[in-house]
Amino acid sequence: MLKSTIQGLTALVLATSALAAPAITPNADDIVVRVKKNAGGLDVYAELTVPATREKTWEVLVDYDRMDEILSTVDDSRIVKQQGNQMEVVQTSHLGFGPFRISLHNKRRGELTPQQEIRSHLIEGDLQASDFTTRLVEEGALVRVTWRGRMVPGPLAGLAVTAATVEAELRRLCRELRAEILHRGAGGTSPACRLARTCE
Repeated sequence: MLKSTIQGLTALVLATSALAAPAITPNADDIVVRVKKNAGGLDVYAELTVPATREKTWEVLVDYDRMDEILSTVDDSRIVKQQGNQMEVVQTSHLGFGPFRISLHNKRRGELTPQQEIRSHLIEGDLQASDFTTRLVEEGALVRVTWRGRMVPGPLAGLAVTAATVEAELRRLCRELRAEILHRGAGGTSPACRLARTCE
């Protein structure tokens, strides 16, 4: 699943800290995405800054059991195995391909360095290969999240997993993750429209 690939995925601890700088307004410049086709695969880099605490940002990134409520193209997400800072996550998502909808399934192994880094490796799924590293860095009142890695689409996924679709999906993913981080930082819970897939 594409989302799980980028999150490391991306990316479960609870925190109660409020936003560090609520006066900062996020904008499109806070998201950077670069996708390059190379040797049959895609090299990917994405970056997001958010005015939040490291704890609240981490909480959202690794909330895999609720990722289907956070990201609009994730249909199912659950942790199937966890031992210390290692876990296995199974996710199903969908991608639009013209008038068609393609469902993607993935099982990933993640190694977590709490509140700092997530290393993710594809075990099985509709991609041939996928390895990503997600990092969090505090910069004053902001937290910068970066995703860096490479994916190789399989025969079916290759129809929809192109440089253009990956870039578009990553931008959407970043917007939705940031919205959830800000929402939780303000003391809220995920709105009901997330489950109904009707949020703007």
